[in-house]
Amino acid sequence: MANKPRIRFRGFTEDWEQRKLGDLAEIVRGASPRPISDSKWFDNNSDVGWLRISDVTAQDGRIQYLEQKISKLGQDKTRVVKTPHLLLSIAATVGKPVINYVPTGVHDGFLIFLNPKFNILYAFWWLEIFREEWNKYGQPGSQVNLNSDLVKNQVINIPNEKEQEKISSFLEALDRIITLHQCKLKKLNLAKKSLLQKLFPRNGSQIPGVRFKGFTDAWEQRKFLDLLDTQNGIRRGPFGSSLKKDSFVK
Repeated sequence: MANKPRIRFRGFTEDWEQRKLGDLAEIVRGASPRPISDSKWFDNNSDVGWLRISDVTAQDGRIQYLEQKISKLGQDKTRVVKTPHLLLSIAATVGKPVINYVPTGVHDGFLIFLNPKFNILYAFWWLEIFREEWNKYGQPGSQVNLNSDLVKNQVINIPNEKEQEKISSFLEALDRIITLHQCKLKKLNLAKKSLLQKLFPRNGSQIPGVRFKGFTDAWEQRKFLDLLDTQNGIRRGPFGSSLKKDSFVK
């Protein structure tokens, strides 16, 4: 069977290759100074950040900033990457791919893909899709334990360089659209919350803070039960809903 995806961009017809990750990059583990709690390893004035799992979670694997900085002394005890690199978390958030866009000190909970023979954005998305598959290396009920040998021997499906770029560019554009809509949704939810505070009278007032045009009368204060009609033991609300009499506490 041909090693091809079911959906492709126009102009691409070649079979994809199956290659081991270890054949496509030099995969090395990060390093951590010990004991990590010693303040001498950190310096707020350093230009190199210290990557933590919390940063990965907060930024969903796209590291644009790092609040904690590692000192010159600490940099000698870790691996520092100053240009964008593909990383892979092998502790805590296991199997999460990461790309750093700032100078970064990489501790031993991550693997670094050095000298890659692939588009790192393509590999990032492939690893993101593959993430749940790492669970096969864990025992039921226990935490997955990844190491560099397991990752090196993992087979990846990979097209030529131009198709890698096309796929990664498309997914990046789609991700930006999703982020944009998430921001819009957040703003709309905040606007809704604010309007809920203003569309209804508060603190004993009979006039809301915000009203639609054409409405000027003061609002009435009524008991909810007074707005319901009783018929055959059923209370019928002003909106056509039917509620059992026993549903209310007098």
